[in-house]
Amino acid sequence: MADELREKLTDYVEDAHAMEKSVLRSLDSMIRTTDDPEIRDLLEHHKQETERHERLLRERLAVRAGDQETAEVARRNRADEEAMAQKIEANWERFVDLTLAEAGIRA
Repeated sequence: MADELREKLTDYVEDAHAMEKSVLRSLDSMIRTTDDPEIRDLLEHHKQETERHERLLRERLAVRAGDQETAEVARRNRADEEAMAQKIEANWERFVDLTLAEAGIRA
């Protein structure tokens, strides 16, 4: 059973790592293509948070390993990330408008 749990956990971490890398590539693309300084700042901040997101995976690993100090740091980081996600969500219409404008489409 322990080996099955370890294998499942390893698979989960590898999948999450791959998703994080994909998000980082998308953020890099959006950062390069936007002319809006406020949006660029939001995206750059989110990229930093995303890079730190992998640390959040350590929370569960740390809890399983009994490392409460690392788990607590990961919990605090999660609150920051959730706040950033809310800021980005609140600006999706601007993202769409900027994307269309960059393509020469007026909506």
